Parts: sequence; structure tokens; C-alpha cells
Amino acid sequence: DQYLRGKPGRRVLLRNEKGRIVNAKDESGRIIGQISYDPPQAGADVWLTIDLRYQYIVEKALREAGVGRGTAVVVAPSTYKTQLKIGGTVEEHWIYAGDILAMVSIPSYNPNKFIPSISENDFKHYTDNKADPFINRALKDHAPGSIFKIPVGLAGVLVGIDGRPFICGTGASYGSDVFLKCWIHGKGDHGSLYMRNAIKRSCNGYFYRYGNAAGIRNIQKVTKWMGLGKLTGIPLGYEDPGLVPNPEWKRSRGLGNWGAADSAQVSIGQGATEATPLQMAVVAAIIANGGKCYKPRLVHKIVEDGVEQREDPVLLHDLTLLGIPTEKIEVARSGMWDVVNASGGTARRARSEIAQISGKTGTAQTGRKRENGDNETNAWFMAFAPYDTPKLAICVMVESGKAGGVVGAPIAKKIIDEILSIEKFDYIPPVAPVAEAEGNFDFVELVSFDANPTEAFVDDEDDGSAVAATPVVVARAVKKKRTRAPTIKKAPDSRGSVKPKRKARRGIFSRFRRNR
Repeated sequence: DQYLRGKPGRRVLLRNEKGRIVNAKDESGRIIGQISYDPPQAGADVWLTIDLRYQYIVEKALREAGVGRGTAVVVAPSTYKTQLKIGGTVEEHWIYAGDILAMVSIPSYNPNKFIPSISENDFKHYTDNKADPFINRALKDHAPGSIFKIPVGLAGVLVGIDGRPFICGTGASYGSDVFLKCWIHGKGDHGSLYMRNAIKRSCNGYFYRYGNAAGIRNIQKVTKWMGLGKLTGIPLGYEDPGLVPNPEWKRSRGLGNWGAADSAQVSIGQGATEATPLQMAVVAAIIANGGKCYKPRLVHKIVEDGVEQREDPVLLHDLTLLGIPTEKIEVARSGMWDVVNASGGTARRARSEIAQISGKTGTAQTGRKRENGDNETNAWFMAFAPYDTPKLAICVMVESGKAGGVVGAPIAKKIIDEILSIEKFDYIPPVAPVAEAEGNFDFVELVSFDANPTEAFVDDEDDGSAVAATPVVVARAVKKKRTRAPTIKKAPDSRGSVKPKRKARRGIFSRFRRNR
């Protein structure tokens, strides 16, 4: 805003002997009493990293999927040159690592209604909407579920356990009264797994044991390097930092001492663990580019008086310089490729004929119940594509979604396919204004963009972290954030007038009556 906002003009006028402003004009139209005049100056032009075409594709995909509450974020994992068509001409355009290329939140509102002021009826319509369109869900933290297993997998590299097998055991016991289940509990057993296969299968039993062996301190280190548990710093308000629970956090809240069960819950992205979709899109970008964590960017350049200002991408951390070599990161990349493309992967509905998509599914419990008594879950899916030369990293989160593999993965596939088709097939999306999304609380069981969804492929695997586990850590209470009140245009009364409310004035007699 500091760049967009211009400078006001200034006019100095002469007063006559009676104190009145002399504003008469001569024959040429010049103000006789004007001493000086400085015209207002326009602000700078601010170019966002948001690509209108990509933004439109994401907006349409979430609406067509029937998402009532959710979000999708697309970021660039690396710097590359692309082509941009402007007015029939083709221009070269650079996309920089960390650029936020699209960010959509459902439900939505029309910002034009706030200019210069919003009517009382329109503002009441928004504030009465229980789905809350004023929440930017891309910046709102939730339990991420199994997509959090990717940072946990890298944490084990610091202590050299990434090459060891761990069993599934359909879950793990912690004391006599706590048994944390794997999603396959009651259906079978994953057996003994190495990391790549554990990512593909999204085996909770493996990651309980793996996370315990890695240790919460190493999990803290790696998640911090990957931007989790802290603000990204993008220039938007009301961003949540997320949370990676630790012994100090638990003790400070009077929840007792930290135990192995706490580390196990963190290892599958449950308990009090929280992350925002933007943060997890950055995690996908880090895996895509081989270990580099770039600060997310929303401003591409600023042009003022013909002078262009542009900041270079900010590299926050390079995992390859912090004890996690490239070949170890490649194991996580390969595991994410298997999730989508290999038999037994949990996101085969994201398999694409346009590009090799790699991803990770997550299905996280919210702690709330649906109307039918089932546990409410949020569906997550993070991905990158193409595999060899990644240009896109994405995170999709759908509230009240059944599972990441059957809800989030198809949405991400559609978005990636259409964005990559712009260059590959010279596809031009029919960009146009989209209607506001009202939002709802409907349960999303399956997303399919096929003509006949009953014939759509359905995974025979769940995707993992929505398990009936005994609660170990109490999650934070959800607090509704206050938004700054906008300028509201008062509605006229029956006589067509708008009068400001005045405070009642008390006289001496009103005070006397009160004191009696």
C-alpha cells in the first residue's frame, strides 16, 4: 500500500480582507486568488507475482470441485523463463523462486463492494455467513496430517536412520492405555518398510517409530529450516505461524512432560501440530528444487517514474548445506513420485498424461464430529510438477474432505494440467470475472471432473493420518480473528435520509433523577 498510495495535491488560495477565499476566475479560466498549485501525484505501479491466468484456473477448479471451504496455493520452486502473451504479442517473462503464482480461498467476497464504502446489507451478508469469507484459508493453520511426514522423513537424515527399515505393526503402543493406530489397522499390515515405500503407503506405524528414533529436537530443526512454525512474512495481514509442538510448549500449558507418544503424533502431523497451506506449498517447493527454501514473494516489481525496483529471490536455507545431502532429498522426491504413479500409491487420482506429478496425501482429524457422528476430517494434498524440471509446487486443502487422495489430488491434477497446458499446448484460459463463492459445510466425499463420476477411479488405499488414535496432546482452541471494520455506508431511513447516530446528552435534571 505504501507504494500504491499516491501523494495528495496542494493548492494555496488568497483570502480577502474579510477572510473569504478569492476564487474568482479571469477570462482564461485561471483562478485569480491562487498563489500556488502542486498537482496530485500517482502512486507506483505494483506488479504482483500472481498470474491472472493461473489464478483463474485455480478459482474455477475449486468451484467446479464443489469445495465449500478450502484453499489452493501455487508457488514457483525455482527461477525460470516463460512466455507471456500481451495484446497479441509474445514477451519473455521471468518467474522467480518463491513467487506465489496463485492463491485462492473459498468462500470468497467481492472487494469492489468496499470501494469507497460497503453497504450495511452487503457487510451484514458477509458477517452473517458462518463459513466466514473473510478468512484467507491459505494463511490459516490446521493440522496438516500425513503431508507433514515429508519434513519428518528428512529429520531422520540428521541421525542417519533414513536407511533403516521400520515395521508398521498396524500402529504403536505407548504405555498400557495408549495405542496409536495405522490407517491399515484392521485391514492388514504394511510389514517392514524403508522410507520411500513408507511415503508411498503413508504408513503411520512406520512414521511413529521413525519419528521417535529421529527425536523431536531434530524434527524441530528441519521443520524450522523448511519454514514451519513461523510466519512466512508475506505482506498480508492475519497470517498464522503454525505450530510444531515441543517439550517446552507442552510444559508451558500445564499438559505435563513430553513423551514418545507426543513425538509420534507430531510425526504424522496430528495432535497440536499445525501448518498453513502456504507453508506446505513451500515445503513441496523445497523437495521439488532439491533442498532450497526461498521466502515466498507476492510482489514481482515496483515501477515508479519509469524506474523499476525488483528484489532478488531470498534464499532462507539450503538443506544440502545443513546436513541433508541431495541424494537423501531425492528419496523423498521419489517417494512422492510413487504416491501418484506407482501401484499402491495413495494419490493415483493425480496421475497425469501431461506431466509427471509427484505428491503427498494427508487426511487430518479436526477433533469435531459430523452430523452422522463420524470424525470430521480435512483433506490435504501437496505436489510438484514436472518431476525432472519442476515449475509448479502446489498445496490444496479442503475442509470437511474425506481424504487427500480422493478430494485434494484430483483438484491439484486439474490445476497443474491446465497451467502446464498454457505453454505446452498454447492453451489460453478464457479469463473472466468469477462469481463470489458463498461456501458451505457439506462433506466432500469424492472429487471427479469426469463426465461420469461413478466410473471414476477410486483408490483402494486410504491416505493415512485420520486414525482413531487416543488423544495425547490437547490442540489449541480455535479463536475467531477480529477484522478491522471497513467504512460502511449507512442505509437510508423511510424518509430517504441518512443521519449519524448521536450520543444522548444528559442535563442537570437527568443526573438529579438518576441520583434519586
